[in-house]
Amino acid sequence: MGRGKIEIKKIENPSSRQVTFSKRRGGLIKKARELAVLCDAEIALIIFSSTGKLTDWCSHNMKDTLKKFERIAGSSSAEYERHQLRLDIETRKRQNEELQNLINYKLGVGIDHLSCEELECLEEDLENIVRNVKRTKDKQEERLTDRLRRRVGFQQQHLRRFMGEIRYHDTYVEKELWEVCCQLAQEKITAREEKHHGDHHDCALLHFRHE
Repeated sequence: MGRGKIEIKKIENPSSRQVTFSKRRGGLIKKARELAVLCDAEIALIIFSSTGKLTDWCSHNMKDTLKKFERIAGSSSAEYERHQLRLDIETRKRQNEELQNLINYKLGVGIDHLSCEELECLEEDLENIVRNVKRTKDKQEERLTDRLRRRVGFQQQHLRRFMGEIRYHDTYVEKELWEVCCQLAQEKITAREEKHHGDHHDCALLHFRHE
């Protein structure tokens, strides 16, 4: 009967985890040493435990092996970056060409070689562009009309307030003028009464003297 597969997962118990780490680490170093001897391979191991403790082993000189790794990995990385850069440049060139062709098509340039189906697609695209332009134009006009409407409403409100102030001022002036007129009229009436009373008194005095 074959052995069942053991699920590989993190050991939660710290003590058991440390024991397993020590055993597996020793086994890994043993396997690396055997591989280096059997196959004349240059092998380096760098291991950090969960607590941050370093364990390293190398079949040759660790510094020389790391320098070799950095040199080869750096060269591979640079070559990969150059390859990616070339791909990116080619992709952008193709996109620019497609965009330039699309612009020319929209302007009606270089469309003689297009098939009927391609021309129909181009016509549909242009109709969509016209609809989008009209929709955007209508929205902008609507926003402009709304701003003008609000501005006119504000100006009308300001004008009504100003006219109210003028009417209040005119009413106040009319009231003051009416009071002045009434006062002048009263003064004239009082002066006439006083004059009439004085004339009557003089007549009575003359009549008395005549008797």
